[in-house]
This record gives sequence, C-alpha cells and structure tokens, in this order.
Amino acid sequence: MDNLTIDSRSVEGISHSAFDAIIAEFGEDSDEGQSGGVWTVPSVGDSQFIGGKLVDEAIARPRYDDPFAPTVLGVDIARFGSDSTVLVVRKGRDLVSIRKFKGLDTMQVVGRVIEAIDKYAPDLTVLDEGGLGAGVLDRLHEQRYKVRGVNFGSRADTAAYANKRAEMWGSMKEWLKTASIGSQDKNAQAANRDLKTDLCAPQYKLNSNGAILLESKADIKKRGGASPDAGDSVAVTFAYPVANKAVNALKDSKKCNSRRTGSKSAAGARMS
Repeated sequence: MDNLTIDSRSVEGISHSAFDAIIAEFGEDSDEGQSGGVWTVPSVGDSQFIGGKLVDEAIARPRYDDPFAPTVLGVDIARFGSDSTVLVVRKGRDLVSIRKFKGLDTMQVVGRVIEAIDKYAPDLTVLDEGGLGAGVLDRLHEQRYKVRGVNFGSRADTAAYANKRAEMWGSMKEWLKTASIGSQDKNAQAANRDLKTDLCAPQYKLNSNGAILLESKADIKKRGGASPDAGDSVAVTFAYPVANKAVNALKDSKKCNSRRTGSKSAAGARMS
C-alpha cells in the first residue's frame, strides 16, 4: 500500500508559523521537517527524536580538545527515588565528564556541584531549577556561585519547539552531528551504552500549534523506559549561549586598548 502524504500547512485551522519555523531550521527533508510540514505518515519507531546511528557516530568520533572552547557544567537533579542526579561537563564539541548520583539531598547536591565547579572551572553552570533544583540554585547563589537555572517547561525561543526542554534537546541533536561523546573511563563500554539509552529514549510529537514536544520522563517510564537523566543534563548545557574563549579574549583586549587610548587622550588634553 502506498504511503499517505499530507501537507500540514494546507489543513484548515492549523497554525502555520510553527511548521514554517521547523522547516526553516531543519529543512523539509529532515525528520523534523517531515513531521512538521510535508510528511509521509511514519511507521512505528519513527517518532524517536534522536536516532541510534547519530549517537553511535558521536561516540566513535575522536576528541577535539579545543583549548578555546567554552566549558559548561550541566546539572539535572533527581526528582524521584529511581532517578539520578547527573552532572555533565561539556567543552565545546567534547563531552568531558558524566557523573551520576542517587539518593542525594539538597545540600549534598550543592556539595557535588561545588566540587565540579572547583575542578573544571566552567564558563557557565546551568541546572534544572524545577522541583528540588530551586533549593539547590538558591543555596549556590547564597554562596556567591554564578549559576543559572532553566525551567524545562518555560517558553522556547523559537516557534519550532513547544517548550525550553524540547528546544535544548533540539540544539543537542544538532551538536551531536559533529560532537565527540565517547567515554574515556575504564568502564567506557557500559558508560557509552547507558548514555546512548538516555539520548535515544524520548519520542516526540507535534502539539496543537505544530511545535515539537518531547515525551516526558513520566511517559517514558510508563512504557518501560528509564528516565533520561544524563540526556537532560547534557541538554541543559545548551540552555544559554556561551562565547568562545578566543572571542572573549579579543573583546577583553579591545576594551583594554580602548581604555589606554582614552587615558592617553585625557592626559594629552590636560597637558594642552
């Protein structure tokens, strides 16, 4: 039987802006474009947001070790007993570290985050501020740590996504096309397998506005999957833009030169 092809933009009563945004960002022939605009009714399993092949290629890819790449610490905090609190360190296109903890209270999570900040000196630290995350964020701010929170359910910056969580996963998916995420630990095979399971866990659909909506952790569990805590912790590293260190160094240099020029001009004016 032939596949059924539908152009969603021609259906009366459906918002076109989200579909147009999806196609503009991903292209009409991409998985997202096929689901958001002109599409063929998918077979079972095609609703997986990140495919295994993409993850396998990222695991096999060698490290870049870019000295100018910004370092970002991402934290996903456990909400339920079976979930893990996960701390991820990403340096540009390299996934540097993943650490998982179970059964931590708020202050213990704060301690682990501080340890990671002291060890990796990240340019940005971001954590999921929902649930227990709010208490962790408040305590870190009290101790004068520069940490930013992100609400997964908040509004996305682009119309292609239904919320911030979906948008962050979308940025992560794009990053995976050139990223290096293979574990460097002695138990690398198991670590890579667990990370792949997390990254490939969520399915997606389009909401009533045609925007991409990721499957919730609760729904993943209902169909027998595990909570993608590591996937969410990598995703939060894409919550906010972080400038390349070389760009920051250039900006600092220009500011310094500008101050020097200004000082010389002022001195010259006083002498005259």
